[in-house]
Amino acid sequence: MKMRGLRRFLAAAIALTLPILLLLLGEASCDAGGAATVVVSAPPNAPSSSSSSLSVTVNEVMARNGGTLRDESGSSPDWIELLVKPRGGGAAPPSVNLGGYAVTDDPEHKEVWALPDREVPLTRGGVAHVVIFASGRNATTTAAAAPLHASFKLSDGGEYLAVLDAEGQVVDSVTFSSQYEDVSWGRDSAGSAGHLSRPTPGARNSALVAEGTPLLKRVTKSVSPPPTIEDDITVRACLAVLGEEGRERDPSSAKVELRYKVNFERKEYAVRMEPAGGNGTYCGKSGEATGYQEYVGVLRHKGFSGAAGAHPGDMVRWYVTAENGIGASARSPALDVVAESSADLPRYHGTVVLGAKSTLADLTSQVDKLYWFIQEKDKWAIEKSQCSAFPCLADKDGAHEARCSIYFQGRFYDNVKMRQRGISALLWPKKKFKVDFKGANFKIKLPGDEDISVEEFNLQSHWEEPGEETYMRENIASDFFKDAGLPVFETLHVEVVQNGRFYGLYSIVEQIDENFLKRIGYNPKGHLYKAFSGTASNLNDRVPERLMDKVYRRGNRVEDEDDWSDLHALTQSLAGKNRKYSGVEEYLYNHANIPELVNELALQAAILNQDRCTKNYYVYYDTDMEEWSRFPWDLEAVMGISSALGGVPAPDYCMLVCPQFNSPLYCDSDHPQDPLPNYGSPQAKHYVRKATVVPGLETPEKNYNHLTDALLDTPSIREMYLRRLKTIVDKYLATDYLKDRVNHYYGQIKEIAKKDDSKWGTGDIWEGYEQLLKEQLPQRKQQLMSMYAAGGPEPLLPESQDPSKATVEIKNAYVPANGEYMTSIEVHNPHDFAVDVSGWVVTNSKNVTSARQYPKSKSYCSDVEPKQSDYSCKDIVAWGSCEQGSVKKKGICRKSCGDCRLRSGPLRFTLAAGTVIPSKSSLFITDDVVAYRKSLRQHNMFQHAVGPVDGDLKTYSKKDGFAVYNDLNQKVF
Repeated sequence: MKMRGLRRFLAAAIALTLPILLLLLGEASCDAGGAATVVVSAPPNAPSSSSSSLSVTVNEVMARNGGTLRDESGSSPDWIELLVKPRGGGAAPPSVNLGGYAVTDDPEHKEVWALPDREVPLTRGGVAHVVIFASGRNATTTAAAAPLHASFKLSDGGEYLAVLDAEGQVVDSVTFSSQYEDVSWGRDSAGSAGHLSRPTPGARNSALVAEGTPLLKRVTKSVSPPPTIEDDITVRACLAVLGEEGRERDPSSAKVELRYKVNFERKEYAVRMEPAGGNGTYCGKSGEATGYQEYVGVLRHKGFSGAAGAHPGDMVRWYVTAENGIGASARSPALDVVAESSADLPRYHGTVVLGAKSTLADLTSQVDKLYWFIQEKDKWAIEKSQCSAFPCLADKDGAHEARCSIYFQGRFYDNVKMRQRGISALLWPKKKFKVDFKGANFKIKLPGDEDISVEEFNLQSHWEEPGEETYMRENIASDFFKDAGLPVFETLHVEVVQNGRFYGLYSIVEQIDENFLKRIGYNPKGHLYKAFSGTASNLNDRVPERLMDKVYRRGNRVEDEDDWSDLHALTQSLAGKNRKYSGVEEYLYNHANIPELVNELALQAAILNQDRCTKNYYVYYDTDMEEWSRFPWDLEAVMGISSALGGVPAPDYCMLVCPQFNSPLYCDSDHPQDPLPNYGSPQAKHYVRKATVVPGLETPEKNYNHLTDALLDTPSIREMYLRRLKTIVDKYLATDYLKDRVNHYYGQIKEIAKKDDSKWGTGDIWEGYEQLLKEQLPQRKQQLMSMYAAGGPEPLLPESQDPSKATVEIKNAYVPANGEYMTSIEVHNPHDFAVDVSGWVVTNSKNVTSARQYPKSKSYCSDVEPKQSDYSCKDIVAWGSCEQGSVKKKGICRKSCGDCRLRSGPLRFTLAAGTVIPSKSSLFITDDVVAYRKSLRQHNMFQHAVGPVDGDLKTYSKKDGFAVYNDLNQKVF
């Protein structure tokens, strides 16, 4: 809205906006979450196109942006879309330049905003949709990756808007009418103007909305806390009716109805919604002046309670309709039959209805209830076993998917997809489930008031654990890994209530996908692969590229679903078959995220996860950093023990007492993972016959993980791993950390676990609790602190790290003031023992606390297709060269972004969890890890390189140099 005279804001560096614009305009700026703001880009000082050769028109306007489109700071300013088309016949050029053009909302043209010189790429249709934020910020930078911000704002009451050419002549002008929140004004394909049926910034406009069409906003979507059968349900909605050009219509003339039903009954009930009246603020501070009027409808509890209505635990769903009497109508939730995903749209808003207020003690429970509503026919289909014998390799794509509704933590979700998940778990009576919201966001409030949003999650059933049932192994592992700095999924215990009845104690487990990658700060466009086939998905080199999809699955959406070349290259390189490198060690130092992999290995060994060699993990290739990481998955088997409480260990799967499984070297070629238990000779033989069609099937002696084996066969990385494992043992196993987590969860879930055992026969949680505290944890602690400790019978681990002796030094530091060469800071370990430097800081700041508080850059930029760009995919330069640089990636160039390496403040770099410097060795910190590694390869060298170092290079002086602080903030150099 127009607010002249306000101080202009500085454009923030983090980009957030609609991803569809990325496809249409071709450039993106960096943002902390991997999203992109669409901008137009060109080489600076490009020649302006003649006004006679271009048609530039105002195509779409939104002057009340309530969140339809966000700028790089996350705000929702007004916006203007220009439609640019070359005039004349013949083939359209690949791009045009808008330098010299201007836009203005001043009828006298005294105040205009000039577009910067930028080359605008045209679509295949020979047009460009140029989005300009009318924010008042006046951002006219010529940088290739920057959003456009005009120097003025728009009036939501309607106003004049014009495009001027280089001579100041008007090439197009409009006067748009009064605006409604998130409703755009624009032109249709025939050139007629008016409000549009849906906003389309950066894309072809939608159809015009007819006069008198009602608009519904802010309809009550759910009730929190949930009502009881004694409570009425009040539903509110904001209604506007589009009028003729420049004129509003009175919304009170519309017929507004609230329609509802209980559970899955066919019958719907209707309640007339009436104008609220008064000076309420539900529809905005200015109320009716915005064109919206509040309507209220009440579902009386007497109308839906009783024998034929809602009972405690039932679901009440509703939708709101508005009709103008001449055929135009609106519905909330809207059912857009044109949308590709219309089948996945919610049909209703809703809530669960609880019992009388005197019985609401469960609202204060330590475990949230997840209310799951599903029709009986779908309930039977989704719960039945999909096969009858192990291995249950059901086709996930052909598995039965049920539609259901969910109420959780005050929010209601309708028309949600759900199916069984797992392999051996498909045989369990108490199933695991995958819940998919198909693009919608399911919000989870975690302990400590941390919120995350996911598109899908998993419901873990806690059915089968190695030892007595504890209902908490996966939750403890997630807490443990996160506390030690490993990227890991979040978990949350929930009491599942199905159709009003107790169903079981489950855990929500965050899905590893694009949302997970964004949350942990990894590039969501990297390549994520899940090992799922068991004995063939251990990264062995015998699976050909064309059959990779038979034993691995993709964990995120990528440009080319059929391209498995990077995963195949990994498996071949781990076997020493990559001729580009002298051996496996050189490959790992060039393409492995060594700190993350070392940390993951150490944590898995410390908590004794037996089921991780051939499945239950993801590998992830960061396409910008060109390196591999690994994420743990399905952690039910941690803290393993093969006996009942007080019993005798199993003779074959003696996971806690046999060196085969309890060794810190588990999952290497000398400590393989045996195949899953024999479920009967005929079935086992059938499995072997069936499995012969799977390429790369490993026999029992080869059931090890080839990445783990390669890491542990590399002496320097093996030394890093054992040092990190000792750090983990001293910090977590030697203390009461794990014991405290066990007690914490036992206190939370024990009563619900008893109900679960009564329903499913899962197991007595008390026995699992006792076994962890009295058998498993003490034995594992003894193994790692005595048997495998220095001086023990199998002395694999080093001595504990002494902070007074664990020091490093800055051996060499090259920091070019002008950026002509890459930064190289050598951190050297002069000792004959490895030093764990996890969480240590290298900085030229005099204040380590201040250095730690500065933001840390992310390690990636968005991938952008080079549409007739002024740079080549063969160019490889530093991240900071936004005007020139790119990195080659299979025909896709990644334009370098200026804010990927933060350039303000002191120079600083915090070493990631799992970073260890081997004895008499060095670590090198640089500002561009990929380019640094490639420069070394030109001289047949490789080093342990990390980065990027953040801060202003000009703050460095050789006289003052760098300081190094350990994780206790003690200065060690």
